[in-house]
Amino acid sequence: MLAHERAGALMQDSCGDLIGPCQNNYGIDFEAIPELKPAMPTLNSSIDFVAYDREGQVVLLAEAKSRRGTSEAWAASLRRNMLAHGVLPWAKYFLIATPERMYLWQQEHPTSPEALPDFTIDAEKVFQPYFQKLTLESSEIGPAAFEHLVLTWLTEIARSDEGKPKQETSSAWLSELSRSLQEARIEMNPMR
Repeated sequence: MLAHERAGALMQDSCGDLIGPCQNNYGIDFEAIPELKPAMPTLNSSIDFVAYDREGQVVLLAEAKSRRGTSEAWAASLRRNMLAHGVLPWAKYFLIATPERMYLWQQEHPTSPEALPDFTIDAEKVFQPYFQKLTLESSEIGPAAFEHLVLTWLTEIARSDEGKPKQETSSAWLSELSRSLQEARIEMNPMR
């Protein structure tokens, strides 16, 4: 297969998820216009959630994976693959949420693609009220329902007073993320 044929082909990341082509359909060369790069995700991105601040700048990119038994190394591998395939544009934060753990990178300064998350938190405590409302155990939730759960959580943070989620946050990084998401606009699967 020639290089130009591979560019339009679908690829798989380490989790088996399909990743779309690394080019966009609008003829925009983001490398030639660097001021656009931090302001908007690539147009063929497969990111689950994008949060925009009051000025319309991307503040958070997030992935929801219903996978269990994850680790920091697994999360770093997923992030590395997304970076390698051009589906992870710049944002202040990048979050991978699973029913058991959440992994967060602060991306204000360039880091190695293999970098482990800056923070890891027990997601079961954070998501427990949402699972209770659904009358589900975390082990019973499927991918689509988990994406909606994460969307609800992010939206509640963005809509809460002073960026404080309704549940208590014992983690400094979760509090910082909450402040950054205050009045944010959250979009689910915006580029699919």
